[in-house]
Amino acid sequence: MVLQLVVRTDYTAVSGGPGYNVWHWDEDPGSSDDVNVEQASGRLQAFYQALTEYMRTSTTISLQPDIIRLDSTDLLAADTWTLTGDDASSSQSLPPATALCLTFRTAIRSRRGRGRKFLSPFSTVASEANGTPGEGFRQNVDAAAGANLVLPGDSVDGGFGVYSSADGLIRRYTAAIVPNEWAVLRSRRD
Repeated sequence: MVLQLVVRTDYTAVSGGPGYNVWHWDEDPGSSDDVNVEQASGRLQAFYQALTEYMRTSTTISLQPDIIRLDSTDLLAADTWTLTGDDASSSQSLPPATALCLTFRTAIRSRRGRGRKFLSPFSTVASEANGTPGEGFRQNVDAAAGANLVLPGDSVDGGFGVYSSADGLIRRYTAAIVPNEWAVLRSRRD
């Protein structure tokens, strides 16, 4: 069974927003709904907490309260959490369309076996002088993703993955790739 969790990002320092990331959790069949929701929520919170030092204090990130079980469309309640950016320095915000495109791999080495999340907004402390993501920033994102989003392949606990609505399958993340370049979010209507 697959749970769908939504994380919302609000930023008031620049126009735009809010931003949303939809995450899919492959449930541990031996655990209750409450335990699965708690595990998924806790891992997401720990992941986003590691990013807050690179976000301005005008940025908030929150887990939305309704979690959907995709095979039955049941709504499960979650204890919500809200995080606030920690960067109170005089650094500027990067443009809101500038995002880090975190790419995930699964055991299937095809296009269907990949997932991605666009993460933003970040402050200039996340960026090098040449305009690329800073090495320390990339290392922190990689460590946070490895510790909280990518679980060992033999893990019997739940885990995040790429969900296919066409066949109802979820493929768990096996690796996260943090690029050395920023992505630019644009409307798919462009």
